[in-house]
Amino acid sequence: MPFLFQPEFVTGFRIIAHRSYPVGFQIPWHQHGPQNSYELIYVDSGQIILELKKETTFYLNAGNCCFIPSYTAHQLSNHHNAPSDYLNIMFYGNLPEELLLHPRLVNRYGHRLASKLREESREQRKFWEQNCCCLLTRFIIALLREESRDSALSRPAFFDNFQSDRAEKVFDILSREYRTITFDELASRMDVSRSELYLIFRNELGGGSGNSSRTAVLNRRRIF
Repeated sequence: MPFLFQPEFVTGFRIIAHRSYPVGFQIPWHQHGPQNSYELIYVDSGQIILELKKETTFYLNAGNCCFIPSYTAHQLSNHHNAPSDYLNIMFYGNLPEELLLHPRLVNRYGHRLASKLREESREQRKFWEQNCCCLLTRFIIALLREESRDSALSRPAFFDNFQSDRAEKVFDILSREYRTITFDELASRMDVSRSELYLIFRNELGGGSGNSSRTAVLNRRRIF
């Protein structure tokens, strides 16, 4: 049975990749074609610096994304203090002007869609490309809906008010790898003991009136 709608925002893919770069990496000036194609940068961790030829620089932190239209000269580099991870998607379609070349906040729903996009592209089961078109379309619609409520560039509420940088790092890792990572592996990644990691959870990632959203997310991780 044919679909009863005509795809518009996303009609096909060129690349879906999850990229990790060490401190100091840089992708020199370049541009992509053909017409009606776009590049999406969605930052998982670290900070990506996006520079445009018109002397515009965007600093994309974890939870931020940006759409780059075809034939737009740009270069990418990471923050000099830390490595970076990001989801890189090149696709065909027709995006609204308000989404282009402007950093956007990705909410929790968008974060889950990005995770599903990574899984689909990695597993490549039957109809994976069609499913990715649908997932990315939902991702774009979520951004457009969020834009109507709040266009400020900031981190999601459940990322705010961490008591230390290490607490933020723990949450960033869990947000991306909660299905596979164990407590011992997380402790090793953080270079702390099991007891120290437990204290981070209890004292810095625990409850409190301002942290209910973050606590709910952590309770679903089940890595203990």
